[in-house]
Amino acid sequence: MFQLELYNAIWLFVVIFMLHDFEEIIAVEKWAKRKMWSWVEILRK
Repeated sequence: MFQLELYNAIWLFVVIFMLHDFEEIIAVEKWAKRKMWSWVEILRK
């Protein structure tokens, strides 16, 4: 049976967290490019 040591579990958590954050950064970047002009119009008022 597979046994996960605490040291490996911590590193696995860090790697998964970083991948999740990179995915969110990419998604927000695409969203921001699509919504940029609407934000500009809101801020000009």
